[in-house]
Amino acid sequence: MIPGALGKARILSLAAAALIAVLVAGCGGGGSSSGGGEAGGSTGSGSSAAPNEGGKLTVALAEEVNTLEPQQTILPTELWVISQVSEPLWRENTEGELAPWLLKGVKTSNNERVWTLTLKSGIKFSNGQPMTSADVLFTLERARKSEYWEELLEGITKVEAPSPSTIVITNAQPAAELPALLSQWSFGIEPKNLAGESEEEFASKPIGTGPFEIAAWKRGETLTMKKNPNYWIPKRPYLDELVFKTVPDPNSRVSQLNSGEVNVIATPPWSQVEAIEASPETELGTYPLGFNKLMTLNGREALFKNPKVREAINLGIDREGMVNAVLHGHGEAAASFVPPPVEFHDSSIKTPEFNPGKAKELLAEAVKEGVNPTFTVLTPIEDDFWPEAVQILQQNLDEVGFNVKIQKVDVSTWFEDASAGKFGAGPLQIYTPLTTQTEIWAFYNTAEGQFAGISTKETEKVFSEALRTPSSAKRKQLYHRLQEIVAKEQYIISVAYTPFSWAFSSNVTGLYVGRVGIPWFAEAGLSG
Repeated sequence: MIPGALGKARILSLAAAALIAVLVAGCGGGGSSSGGGEAGGSTGSGSSAAPNEGGKLTVALAEEVNTLEPQQTILPTELWVISQVSEPLWRENTEGELAPWLLKGVKTSNNERVWTLTLKSGIKFSNGQPMTSADVLFTLERARKSEYWEELLEGITKVEAPSPSTIVITNAQPAAELPALLSQWSFGIEPKNLAGESEEEFASKPIGTGPFEIAAWKRGETLTMKKNPNYWIPKRPYLDELVFKTVPDPNSRVSQLNSGEVNVIATPPWSQVEAIEASPETELGTYPLGFNKLMTLNGREALFKNPKVREAINLGIDREGMVNAVLHGHGEAAASFVPPPVEFHDSSIKTPEFNPGKAKELLAEAVKEGVNPTFTVLTPIEDDFWPEAVQILQQNLDEVGFNVKIQKVDVSTWFEDASAGKFGAGPLQIYTPLTTQTEIWAFYNTAEGQFAGISTKETEKVFSEALRTPSSAKRKQLYHRLQEIVAKEQYIISVAYTPFSWAFSSNVTGLYVGRVGIPWFAEAGLSG
């Protein structure tokens, strides 16, 4: 579903914008998680008490929301917010599984090129208008012409609505990943012709089938939602009102949580995690390990072309030390390139051992072969892990025999230099808002191996085959093969898996954050 023809400039610019937002919003935070299994763990807030009916929940976010148009939202805060209003055809359920959401029936042709979807009956938009196949057709056809999503959906050749409850999607190739793709927030179903509103009006007050609707929006300050009286799931949501508040400073978010001014905060700073956990008034969420903090080695440089150098770096990094020192134990040493919550994460790939002695031997051999063991690590200052972790990395590798220098830059400069190949080593992170690996590998191949400047001919071939393979077992093998290639090449050094991070008052219950990192507030409420 994400073909090799995706425009490089388009996918790089989209990824850069989204990642900049993730990093700026981050600045610390976390909750521990095992993340284990093929799909990764997913849990809600710590309180097990039943939510009260009604009430108001206030959530502090790090970044301002700019638009509420589903097909234009790419920043994390925007997609967290719009997901409370707009719903896609498929969605991750509270068991962490991708499931039909607005659908009661799904049939495919033998080769999975043609998908026939039957809509659930009785679903209404927040304005009371019934949802029909005409709305789904309008949404998908609009997305296929979208500046952002046209190329993402170019595998779809035709969308039809033969009856008010039926949609037929025809694809050029077998499309086993179609449910995961259409579970993306950007394909939340919109009313036909935007219910008569202009695009500008709809972007300020969208109409969806979700549990909440927009009540008021004071840009840059607060966005207030109220309970959707027409929501199709009985007795949901519990809350009468949901308020999102913009609080850029992470310490201010914690202060407002402690004072009771807000009930939930995004990305609490690591330095205050232990205090949040120790207080009887606040709790730290336990959510999936959705981020992989990694370091890309520039394969254009003579130093990193030597496989002994790459292995020496991989063995010379104390991952456990970084997790303990920087994340205060709220994370795990990383192994596979793909984070644990993503489908077909390969848990058989083991974390490289911390073996400075072997690393020193390998580097000494490489130096005899003529390499100069000096390089610079280009580090984004906005990241919640790397500015501190890179100091540990420098110490680790200096002891092995490298001469590591650190250059701290803002993430925009990082992307500019990385895209141009102007760096030695570049630490960053990967994350996908999909349950599938499609976006990860589309970006990896488009960005010359996550900016490493290496051939991606083999990964492109395997990825293309995975996209066309209907068999889940075979796709799993192919996605494992992709992860094995990256682990063997060692141009990408996976360092730590870190979790999605939310903290909340102890009377908040039912807040669910799944393996794609989106908080679902339909089940959330206040207890006591």
